Amino acid sequence: MLRQLIVAVFFACGFATAAFAAPPADEPKAIVQGIYAQMIKTTTFTPPDNIYSPRIQELFAEDRADGEKGGGVGRLDWDPWVNGQDFQITNIVASSRKDEFRTDREIVKVKMINFGKPAVVFFYFEKVKGHWQIDDIRWPGKGGWTLSLVLKYGSDFMPGEDDN
Repeated sequence: MLRQLIVAVFFACGFATAAFAAPPADEPKAIVQGIYAQMIKTTTFTPPDNIYSPRIQELFAEDRADGEKGGGVGRLDWDPWVNGQDFQITNIVASSRKDEFRTDREIVKVKMINFGKPAVVFFYFEKVKGHWQIDDIRWPGKGGWTLSLVLKYGSDFMPGEDDN
């Protein structure tokens, strides 16, 4: 009896950990909402790597390697989910739309309040081997940026208002 109880607790803990570590893998909007819900619960939550497409995972890896060679962090030294190192996010509203030509692409738009200011971010999803994965993140507007470009080229040379 004790052995069965130990086995049951072991499996329950394992499944609970797996459920906490990975967002629901059903739809892009649900994935994004799940990540933000975890971030609000605990500010130390880091989204798992498997939610990113192979292309973005490779760019993250190259950025980390370049940062290690340079003796510091890579080009991305902030959290792309909140456009900063710290956050105080509330009022998250997510919407999504399918690509007009392809069923394996979807865009999720998130509106939120971060430190009392409105913010908008776009997540670009692709279906890879049957699973939705983030292929890019875009923060529009003044000071806006695109994740793949920052990981590859850095943020020092992002176009500004004076760059015509």
